[in-house]
Amino acid sequence: MIEISNLSKNFVLHNQGGAVIPVMRDAALSVAPGECVGLIGASGAGKSTLMRMVYGNYLADRGVIRVGDVDVAQAAPREVLALRRATLGYVSQFLRVVPRVPTLDVVAEPLLALGVAREEAGGEPFEGVSLVEFEARKARGAFALHWVAHGMSYGIPAGIRAQIAGGQTVLFNGSRAMLPRAQALFPYLSVILIAADRAALRARLAARGRESGEDLDRRLARADFAMPEGIAHELIDNSGTIEEGVQALVAVLDRVAAAPRG
Repeated sequence: MIEISNLSKNFVLHNQGGAVIPVMRDAALSVAPGECVGLIGASGAGKSTLMRMVYGNYLADRGVIRVGDVDVAQAAPREVLALRRATLGYVSQFLRVVPRVPTLDVVAEPLLALGVAREEAGGEPFEGVSLVEFEARKARGAFALHWVAHGMSYGIPAGIRAQIAGGQTVLFNGSRAMLPRAQALFPYLSVILIAADRAALRARLAARGRESGEDLDRRLARADFAMPEGIAHELIDNSGTIEEGVQALVAVLDRVAAAPRG
């Protein structure tokens, strides 16, 4: 899948009299399909340089970087772009910092651009837009319901009204603070509260990587937020395994779908 041989790279400091810094010399690496490889080493050893050369961000001075059938070291720019669209992905430590966006969604972005369904590409099934676009859609009445939580804006498409009127069961991920408005809009709204013990919550939030330290503590504190008064709900304890949580959720959804309306 990846074959690197005799790879060398120098950096030229043009603002320091053309000083030359050799950063890699005669590097070799072989990665087979299905392998997971971790690059480790001290800062400045050349880990990021190697990865950027494989991705085509840095030109190699000498050597071969073969990814599939393409030698990135010699490929034309459009060949490198085609390789990135179909085969090669790269999540940079510095060059692609997107606040509050999980790594999984960054990795999924090229697949989404190719028309792959979000469920297959990875990440949550949502449409991400800029705040300007969100406000424009809100002004056009594109949302049946919208709210702000944790500094992020969320909206449920207006099209769900037609789906509900047509007899479909619609499931959405919402915020407890917006439930009174949701109940007023949808009289037959069923609410399912998915909860987990504090230890499970902390471990899962930490693994997600969106918050740490005090931000993580504040989000955990908000987990104790009580349900709004007058909102009936079913409770699912999701502290256990994924399989147990899914089984409990499916059982509740089956009851909700079978319940008479009106």
